[in-house]
Amino acid sequence: MKNLKTLAAVVALSAGFAGANAALAQTTTPATTDPAPTSCRPTDPCYDVLPTQSSVTNQSFDGTALSRLDLQVDAALNGVKAASTAVANSLKLEGRELDKMEANQSLTHGDVVAELNATLPSVVGDVDLSATAIGNTVSANVDAIGDIKVTQVVNRDPTAKINAYLGDIDGNVNIAATAMANNVSINGDFATAKLSQTSIGTPVIATASVGIERAAGAVDVAATAIGNSIALKGF
Repeated sequence: MKNLKTLAAVVALSAGFAGANAALAQTTTPATTDPAPTSCRPTDPCYDVLPTQSSVTNQSFDGTALSRLDLQVDAALNGVKAASTAVANSLKLEGRELDKMEANQSLTHGDVVAELNATLPSVVGDVDLSATAIGNTVSANVDAIGDIKVTQVVNRDPTAKINAYLGDIDGNVNIAATAMANNVSINGDFATAKLSQTSIGTPVIATASVGIERAAGAVDVAATAIGNSIALKGF
């Protein structure tokens, strides 16, 4: 592969958003088309002449991904950490080099819901609560990629809910409800990237209902709803 740092990074972004325990529906880490030799190490002659490698992935979810966590702890002496997570389609790539990466993800029917209900009258230490619902997500951490093409479509409504009652908390409080339709995160040098995200006709909902009687430390509460998100780093 040519040194990608000499190539212009061309990013065509097409993002459409109309309307506004863990449950993991589908997770794929695809194999490359030509596996690298098992004996190829950085000190071997074959290290810089690996065969062309590519990743092509198609994911489609038509169903319900539901995660619900009901938590009640009368007295916790070493903090509390709880998470409820629902994801329809997920792709994660990690490696050194790819000639081509293509990913197609669609959420057409069903629901993606993450709910966390917590009752914590007394806690010594920190409290960390999160509910996360994602329709489609792609994460690539690759040193060098030639061509990138990602297409994501969501026709349903990811929903994240947190209901929490906190009594006497001797520590910090961190609470986050996050709902996201489409997400792409790419870290690495690349030549071209064509990314398309579409969220059609359904809301993306994040709610956090929290009551706190006393907290000795800092309190951080967030409810975040995102239609389409793209993060590119390293070019």
